[in-house]
Amino acid sequence: MKHPHHFLYLSRADVEAAGCQMSDVIEAVEMAFREKAAGRTMMPAKHWIAPSSRRFFSAMSSALPSVEAAGCKWQSGSPDNGASGRPYITGQFILNALDTGLPLAIMDSTWITEMRTAAATAVVSRRLAGKPLETLGVLGCGLQARRNVEALRLVFPSLKEVRAYDTAPAAATLYRQQTMDRHPVNVTICPSPREAFRGSDVVLTAGPIAPDTPRLARADWLDEGATCVTLDYDCYWGVGELARVDQIFTDDVAQLEHSKLDGYFAGIPPSVRDVSSVVAGHSPGRMSDSARVVCINMGIALEDVASAISIYRHARERGVGIKLPT
Repeated sequence: MKHPHHFLYLSRADVEAAGCQMSDVIEAVEMAFREKAAGRTMMPAKHWIAPSSRRFFSAMSSALPSVEAAGCKWQSGSPDNGASGRPYITGQFILNALDTGLPLAIMDSTWITEMRTAAATAVVSRRLAGKPLETLGVLGCGLQARRNVEALRLVFPSLKEVRAYDTAPAAATLYRQQTMDRHPVNVTICPSPREAFRGSDVVLTAGPIAPDTPRLARADWLDEGATCVTLDYDCYWGVGELARVDQIFTDDVAQLEHSKLDGYFAGIPPSVRDVSSVVAGHSPGRMSDSARVVCINMGIALEDVASAISIYRHARERGVGIKLPT
């Protein structure tokens, strides 16, 4: 006898109404890193399509047996979306039960992407920063710059100062207003990207992933002992500059190597290390208090699955979403 199966459809509003908090997502992302370090995950390289320098599509899939789930995110991104009032990233996430393969949920993925990306910054910075974070430097004053302050303040209550730069002065002004309205931090708008690096314990580069982005950042802009997390692949960095820092980590070495086929990460040395082993406590992080450390957070599918299963469980508890038959 055939048993009917239903899955949850969760719109962006439903995902938000499910009640997951940034602290939940940080916990989920950290768990995903630990499972990855233990070799208990499956994750092929991100599938990437770039029909132009201003638009990409990507498919990200993985399985996380510890939460008995697998999933795939199909998304697109373009810095031109903002002109029409659309988010930079749009997409959907399909969550499946690992044992039966049946869908558990199909949900909007924009909230997942913005939250888990910031959560990953918090997770790796907690392990790699050489000292308590007091001053954050930000290049690119968009959504991720806002979400990252939210995430970083949860693991670094010591954060009090943000030094921000954006190629669009209006974006920096809006970012300053919104961030200071929501968090007890002071935001200084910097006249140049170099000034955003100056005196910062952690630097975040969060511009668009676009090959024609001006490659401004240099390794010697990082203060001794500073940590940089890149969310825009290497698009804000001069070619070869990342090879000049003392240590480089990434959220997935295989994905980084695969991305070189699309023209990213030229000159990255083979000494780059997977940060998941540091998060799990299996290997040391920074080698000295004075080292200049960079972590390339490309965003990995395991973070999406871990976040999606948490959203799904919260939604079930709250009765959020629409049940649909398969």
